[in-house]
Amino acid sequence: FIRELVQDFLELENYHCETASNLEQAVQLIESGEHTFALILLDRNLEDKSPEEVIIELRAVQSETPIVIMTGDLDIPDDFLSKYNISAVINKPFQYDEFINTVKQSL
Repeated sequence: FIRELVQDFLELENYHCETASNLEQAVQLIESGEHTFALILLDRNLEDKSPEEVIIELRAVQSETPIVIMTGDLDIPDDFLSKYNISAVINKPFQYDEFINTVKQSL
């Protein structure tokens, strides 16, 4: 549901959006070379991997693209953003304006 909501929000602002329901799909989208990604929006709780493992895998194929984390977890370690070069965090639940402003600032 949140993936579809995020896509709707982005398309309302005329952003093209590709979605992936898991890490494997995301890596395939990036590696295919069909698209150039200006931003990666990543839910912090995916699959059976830690957020750190997911970010490391994404950085291996898309090293310079800004990553914005979406999470309902308010206990993110202080050094997490700098250690993994995360542009911003969007806390869930989020409002449309807050979401879009964070995306724009991260681009």
